Amino acid sequence: MSSEPESQKAALDRALHHATEYLESMETRSVVTAATHEELTERLDIELQDGSLATEQVIDELAARDGDHDRRTDEVIDRIQAKGVTWFGGSNWRGTRVMRVSVLNWRTSERDVSGAMEPVRQVLEELDG
Repeated sequence: MSSEPESQKAALDRALHHATEYLESMETRSVVTAATHEELTERLDIELQDGSLATEQVIDELAARDGDHDRRTDEVIDRIQAKGVTWFGGSNWRGTRVMRVSVLNWRTSERDVSGAMEPVRQVLEELDG
């Protein structure tokens, strides 16, 4: 991709086009809830907020930095990958190191989500004690 602003804008416009098409088709897609709020809370061993958050709030919270955020993000990614169960990738977003995570699509089972999240829970417990 060219570094020219027009080229970058065109690429982002195209990505927005595809994302919008996907979102508009969600009402016709078959997506089944694999676990209840209580089951996820128990399985992940963390308190989940009841209800939903505004998308903008989630993005802002994920992008928030404190301390040595970039180093810690890479350490979490490395430790999760070292467990050999799931792959979470690193990326940069607006100059901040972030973890790229996708554990859900129409074929994802409850067992898949549990299996993918267990190494995350273990790593965060190891790091935070």
